[in-house]
Amino acid sequence: MWNEILEYSQQSYMIFWSVLMLIFVVLTTISLVSGVGADLGLDLDLDIDIDGDVDADIGGTGGSGSGSFLQAFCIFLNIGSVPITFVIMTIVALNWGIGLELNQAFNSSHNIFIGWLMAGITFCATLPVSKFLTWPLKKFFKALNEDEEDQIKIIGNICETITTVTHTSGQANIKDGPTLVGLMVKCEEGISIEKGKKAIILEKDEKANRYVVSQVEDNLFN
Repeated sequence: MWNEILEYSQQSYMIFWSVLMLIFVVLTTISLVSGVGADLGLDLDLDIDIDGDVDADIGGTGGSGSGSFLQAFCIFLNIGSVPITFVIMTIVALNWGIGLELNQAFNSSHNIFIGWLMAGITFCATLPVSKFLTWPLKKFFKALNEDEEDQIKIIGNICETITTVTHTSGQANIKDGPTLVGLMVKCEEGISIEKGKKAIILEKDEKANRYVVSQVEDNLFN
């Protein structure tokens, strides 16, 4: 059995998913053993704002077509509501597992054309499946994030932007000891705050469900 798994995993149409699967298994093991944070040590952030408020941007006149498509694609995969590492792990596991089963059943001769054809079909099929599998977790992670926000002092604290912040959208992290808590933020109209800048949290806009932030000079923290 293990010899067959190794044999199929090394084929050109499977090696990509096999390597990613191995990486995630190793990182998960390290996380469980050492107690490292749930992000598995992966610094994966997006330069786009992904939440329920981007509807106005998708297909709108204010953004580029590629940006709107990427936003819509990420929302479809529940990225933003569910941690991106978890979504990627789900897609990788599905492609690797289903790919092994399909090739064992229909491509025992390791035909490259058939292998790549099934790999493409499998990838397209696993996207809606991963959305379905991660959908129930949206409420869990939303409640978890809200609990984290309730446990720390938000207003008046300093955060670091992880996307460009505008008057309608943006994301930032606030540090609570060793933990980073993600916040949906925005700034005053007519200005923007670049990614990686420090900002002070002024208030919460309950209507937009975002924190209003204002940039502060980085040298204040040196």
